[in-house]
Amino acid sequence: MPSSSATFGSAPRALAALLLLGGALLVARPVRAQDSAAVAADSSTPFKTVDRVVAVVGHTPILLSRIEEQINLDRAGGGHLPTDSADLAAYRRQLVAQAVSEELVVQAALKDTTIKVTQQQVQSQTDDALKSIRSSFPSDYDFRRQLQVAGFGSVDAFRRYLSERSRRQLLQQAIVQKLEQNQVIRPIQPTEEEMRQYFDATKASQPQRPATVSFHAIWVPVEGTPGAVDSARTLADTLLARLRRGADFTALAKQYSDDPGSKEQGGELGWFRRGMMVPQFDRVAFSLKPGQISDVVQTSFGFHIIKVEHVDPTEIEARHILIAPKITDADRARTEQRADSVAAALRAGASLDSLIRRDSDPDQQTYFGEVIADSLPWQPIKAVLKGATRGDVLGPVSVSLRGRGFFVVIHFEGARAAGPYTFDEVRDQIRTMLARQKGYQRYIDALRAETYVSVRMP
Repeated sequence: MPSSSATFGSAPRALAALLLLGGALLVARPVRAQDSAAVAADSSTPFKTVDRVVAVVGHTPILLSRIEEQINLDRAGGGHLPTDSADLAAYRRQLVAQAVSEELVVQAALKDTTIKVTQQQVQSQTDDALKSIRSSFPSDYDFRRQLQVAGFGSVDAFRRYLSERSRRQLLQQAIVQKLEQNQVIRPIQPTEEEMRQYFDATKASQPQRPATVSFHAIWVPVEGTPGAVDSARTLADTLLARLRRGADFTALAKQYSDDPGSKEQGGELGWFRRGMMVPQFDRVAFSLKPGQISDVVQTSFGFHIIKVEHVDPTEIEARHILIAPKITDADRARTEQRADSVAAALRAGASLDSLIRRDSDPDQQTYFGEVIADSLPWQPIKAVLKGATRGDVLGPVSVSLRGRGFFVVIHFEGARAAGPYTFDEVRDQIRTMLARQKGYQRYIDALRAETYVSVRMP
């Protein structure tokens, strides 16, 4: 479960901790888990291991070194740790409580015979963590050197350490997910005061809201002439007839398909759910049985022939051949002229909604509200948005989208500078997070009531 210091909408602390683990262990003068409570007589004296049990859960001891390791982890992750000795002692006691909760959940997962964590899952998560940590070093030499400084004799020793952390994390995730699905762990709604208190206590450490832009876009599609459309339909019908006679679907897709994203893969689209494709394609694809080939399907992209490979309850795996009408320079020039007329009409005060209905491709999103400009995938649109002011009509700009050409006219609605989130902006996220935390804490309290727990932290 997320800790009370998790960022708004962030991943659970356990996952963040795993990804930060390398930084936590590879800081200046780092120490191994079993050595992290070491005390030196002076700066020239080697560390001397001093460790002790700070809690017992069932028959499992929790060592002080594990708590010191978490402090190193938080420090490496940029956390603001207490500097006062009394506050630091209180922080250690908080970490002991968290370690006890984690151990209770891990033990519960191990007792549940339906909870299965495979070695493949552990290895995959460990590999991802190790890769992320390794990428922060300029060379293998620097990476291995810092591992040795940290007390790990080899990369294999470090991998074993990561592997155990991954296994415990996966066990916790699996049992919590199961119990939430079975309504054993249920959200407990926080009060308004609790949400306010959380917001006030954490807002200083939360990330800033990024700068955003809002705009409407009119996507004027570049279309072929009626003759080009007829020619594309004729070719699609010819290919379908060949497929009905037993031609190889993959081979024809590689030879004829106009979809640049799937052509070289023989039309392979992979697995997808309902709603991920345009409606005409979606409707036909989900009506087919495995191995079945559709009739010719017309969409705004052109003419498709669809073959479903496999079917699951919620998704399918399919291939397609796309035959798009041929587009000429004259077609592009004609469309650009049309888009210029749309922009001129908009500047003259024409209804934005009417122009969208008349001129914009119906399959494209037309309103973008408070989106992060840098996250937009269309460089030409990003370029014209810079420096725009509310009410500006921008473009048309030429954009290619999944092999189709468009001239896009933009009505700029405004920009919002980066800054702190307000309570109202994050209220729903805080409510969801605290509700889960409160439900999770009730589960922990129940486990604690039926398990021997002894905390020995002064």
